[in-house]
Formats: sequence, structure tokens, C-alpha cells
Amino acid sequence: MAGPNVYELVTANILEALEAGTVRWRKPWTGGGALPRSLVTGHAYRGINTFLLQMEPTANGYSSPWWGTFDQIAERAG
Repeated sequence: MAGPNVYELVTANILEALEAGTVRWRKPWTGGGALPRSLVTGHAYRGINTFLLQMEPTANGYSSPWWGTFDQIAERAG
């Protein structure tokens, strides 16, 4: 059984943002928040992960730049 098609998920996310009248991936002229970072390594994400994770705070009201998997957070008593 195949998992979700990543291309379709990304496209749906972009279309949803456009239909809402929000261009979340556009960097504000005054700067922006910190780049999304790995909770485990501390490194900033790169490539499409940066794009996808920067859309989430606007959509869901998150303020932290730190990201991890469910298991990574559970291992740290989160």
C-alpha cells in the first residue's frame, strides 16, 4: 500500500494558501522568524522541508522554529 503522494500534498497546501489569499512562503521585507530547525541536531532544514515547515506556523499559530518527529519529542518527555 502506497503512502500519500508528496507532490499532491505540497500542491494542495500551496493551492489552499493561494485560495485563502495568503502567500505564506513570501519573506516579509522586514525580515522573518528563525529558520525551521531540527530538535535533535539543531541544524536548519534545507530544500523543500524549509518551505513546508515555514508554512505551518502561519497556518497553525506556531511560534517555535524547532521541529521533530513524534518519537523524537516523546523521547525527550514532550
